[in-house]
Amino acid sequence: MEGDCFNYAKKCHKCQIYGDKIHVPHLPLYVMTFPWPFSMWAMDVIGLILLKALNGHRFIFVVINYFTKWVEFASYGNVTKSAVSKFLKKEVICRYGLPERIISDNALNLNNSTISEVCN
Repeated sequence: MEGDCFNYAKKCHKCQIYGDKIHVPHLPLYVMTFPWPFSMWAMDVIGLILLKALNGHRFIFVVINYFTKWVEFASYGNVTKSAVSKFLKKEVICRYGLPERIISDNALNLNNSTISEVCN
């Protein structure tokens, strides 16, 4: 009788569409570990913006946190390595602590010895 029911369920169209399709054994649930907030940041420069701001700035330096999607930004006339290092010290490291990783597109003003010294 059990085999007949099993065969009927295999051929039944509604059983195939609406039936449970869970074919994995039950396992205990585990807490997934996520990286802590403000541990990984991405940084990039937006610009050259065609219309100058009132203060003459044409670039926007943006730093985004991966975990919380928090954004820190500033506008600059020119994004130099000293401006980037000052921004990182003041707006990221002093506020949120030293990040585990900073990801950039390896532009010279974003990836240089000055930035390495700031992180060290």
